[in-house]
Amino acid sequence: MSPALARLGGMPVVRLRPPLRERAGGEREVDVAGATVGEALRQLERTHPALAGWVLDDQGHVREHVAVFLDGERVTGDVALAGSDHLEIIGAVSGGADALGEVRVVVESAGRSFASQAVSTDITEASAEAYLRACAHAKTATEPEQELAGV
Repeated sequence: MSPALARLGGMPVVRLRPPLRERAGGEREVDVAGATVGEALRQLERTHPALAGWVLDDQGHVREHVAVFLDGERVTGDVALAGSDHLEIIGAVSGGADALGEVRVVVESAGRSFASQAVSTDITEASAEAYLRACAHAKTATEPEQELAGV
């Protein structure tokens, strides 16, 4: 069942980021059954066995360095779910490299939407860069074309 149909049918959706996405066959969103966050995550592991051990520990609890968000708020496994809920799993970033933050911004101008994104180790910098790019796209698209003199 597609995530869009799952939402209509009242099933929570788990959004997956790399490397979890690759372990779920490339799926960005997976619909899951479960009355609680923990049940939904266990269902996710049953549906996609390659995810086993990446989100839940051997006791069935969310791993120490994994964060699970329910509609934007960090939660634990015992939190109840409603059918339209969205879970997002953020894995730990460790090792010797800087973490990268990715930002996508949509700017509305003159009845049109202009999107841009940026990536940086500084999330504020990435946010500003994405916003400025989107504004530049909007400005370019809404300016009347100017004739080039002498060309």
